[in-house]
Amino acid sequence: MRWKRHIFVFTTLAALVALSGCERPTQDPAKLNAIKAEARQLMEAYPSDASIPEARWPSTIARLDPDFVLLNPDGAYITTKAYFDGGWGYFILRSGQDLPEPIERFEKIGDGIYWWHPY
Repeated sequence: MRWKRHIFVFTTLAALVALSGCERPTQDPAKLNAIKAEARQLMEAYPSDASIPEARWPSTIARLDPDFVLLNPDGAYITTKAYFDGGWGYFILRSGQDLPEPIERFEKIGDGIYWWHPY
């Protein structure tokens, strides 16, 4: 029984450490506009389902030091902190698209740019 308590404590501490490292988005409008512009360039240059190699990341996106950059039919995900159910990062919506479900994971931080996070 004692080992179950140790596992619970370890799991709880691991979760707290992971969450304490969660990122927050920039509030700088110029930087947000640059991120959005570069993401739109990537969406024009690559297919709607693509993982963008690090060597192809534009300068502002690269300075975010993301774990990965993915495109899908909804938009561009710039994951700055990976986590088991997705992580945290910037999401740039494609023109004419609605937010993907569940919309509770997305917080609007600028025109057409969102911060997404785990549940």
